[in-house]
Amino acid sequence: MLIFNTTYLVPDNVYGVWYKWMKEFTIPFMTESGHFIKPQMAKVLGTGNEDGISVSVQVIVRDLETLERWNNRFEMELQKACYDKFGTEVLFFSTILEVLD
Repeated sequence: MLIFNTTYLVPDNVYGVWYKWMKEFTIPFMTESGHFIKPQMAKVLGTGNEDGISVSVQVIVRDLETLERWNNRFEMELQKACYDKFGTEVLFFSTILEVLD
């Protein structure tokens, strides 16, 4: 089992709009694709970043093959939607975490 994590840096002045967009569009888009389960969002504390709020968005994915299918089919569409909505104001990067027993 893996965790697909995307960390966003969101300026204070667009945080409310971004948060609503995440809850109403992005997270449903990801979970309704059938590739991910158990979405959660967490504020990143102690980054010392004065340029905005950092938020980690995590979803569970079964394996790398499922994540690769997601990436091939939906990743660019979701990135474009974020860029179309927020331009270069919202920055993000993704990581893959392996759950250890």
